[in-house]
Amino acid sequence: MIVFRSFIFMLLILCQTAGATELLKRGYVAIRITDGLGHSVEEGSDTVSKFVNQDNGKDEAHAFRSSRECGLCAKSIPYGRYSVIIERRGNKLIEQPVQISSPENYLQLSYRTAIVHIVVGHDSGTEMKWFDASIIKVISFTNQNGTDFSNSFAAGVASNIPYGIYQIKLSDPFTGIIRREVDVFQPSVWVLSGLLAFGEYPAFLGPRAMVEGKVVNIPNGERPVYVRLMGLYFEHTLDDLVKGTASAGDFTLAGFNPDGLYILLTIGRSGILDAREIKLPPSEPVVIDLAKPHILAH
Repeated sequence: MIVFRSFIFMLLILCQTAGATELLKRGYVAIRITDGLGHSVEEGSDTVSKFVNQDNGKDEAHAFRSSRECGLCAKSIPYGRYSVIIERRGNKLIEQPVQISSPENYLQLSYRTAIVHIVVGHDSGTEMKWFDASIIKVISFTNQNGTDFSNSFAAGVASNIPYGIYQIKLSDPFTGIIRREVDVFQPSVWVLSGLLAFGEYPAFLGPRAMVEGKVVNIPNGERPVYVRLMGLYFEHTLDDLVKGTASAGDFTLAGFNPDGLYILLTIGRSGILDAREIKLPPSEPVVIDLAKPHILAH
């Protein structure tokens, strides 16, 4: 019994020590101020007036110094999510959240912000139907600094989003998760997202709505030739090499493909040889005759 109690006591100490170590994780932070248009706009008067931990309310602003080499930098900031305010000549320049989660955190903070709108649609086969954006949930909207702005969205709209490159993750109410990249570099940004029309998931995953076809009358000098299938209203891309003779060949685009509208590109050495809209699931194999190329034709 004594040995068992000692074991439990040591286990508790180890768990507490591990938790304390996690809480004590700290990182170097360097903030560079930009205009969001590709330029640094730092001034010597810039100061971090607030750097408040959103969990415990502690302000770490006192740890920051100004330097030409690193901008506004601090050597040891505890991991966590912070609300930061940067002032210039006594006036507020930037107010936004940041995430500190690694030993070295190099942050570019833009003073320009945008409104981001999410528009949700679905191709019914006969027309494009639009839905209230409240039917999907923004699970994450994370910029290049690793800061998540998903809490800023209400009914598909978020304001005061700093300029930058974001990875968005949306919850589709019917078929799961939608992911894509969103560039925010203008005052108003629109994100057109189609719902993923998979129908019911099979018991075992495999390709669905495959696209098979052939390319004929390939011009001399264009090999190798590839085809690319791209979703029109959602992020979904498949590629294949056109295999066969110098003048003709076959392709197969096998993936777990959502139903809907796509752009099918045929690409050779000189660039895009054919571009057409197709609908999945396909009713028949696709024949691409490069003697009569299509340019986004039905």
